[in-house]
Amino acid sequence: MNGSKLILGIVVFGVAAQAWLFSVAMQTRSAAGSTASRTSVRGFTKVLSPVGATPGQILIVGPNCTTERGVRTRELARKLADLKVPYQQTDSARFSANPITGWGDWAQINHLMQGDAPVVFINGRAKANPSLEEVLAEAGIPASNSGS
Repeated sequence: MNGSKLILGIVVFGVAAQAWLFSVAMQTRSAAGSTASRTSVRGFTKVLSPVGATPGQILIVGPNCTTERGVRTRELARKLADLKVPYQQTDSARFSANPITGWGDWAQINHLMQGDAPVVFINGRAKANPSLEEVLAEAGIPASNSGS
């Protein structure tokens, strides 16, 4: 009798584990599928904004060092400053935990932050290592302001 209870327990545990794995797989698929619809034509993806991000202002997140990533970060900031485009620059970003935030949102942020620097946030969208032209277009700044 005890053996059959043990087997029943193992079977129930196995079914519960499979259900949980299926649920995680469906959330991942849903997040991946919705990413395409959340991405602008310039490749900026709708994501949670970092704490302190100012609506309407460009936020550049990247290192301030002599590496290639740091050089790209400073170069983008310099070009925006030359064009008198308002921006903020920081070497890190912090995100607020939100009870309605789904796993896919956190996965997307993690994916972006693991990408090439700088990561640029504009009005609830972000992209890793965008060009100046992509940043200006996403921010709605006419190309004539870019000096090109």
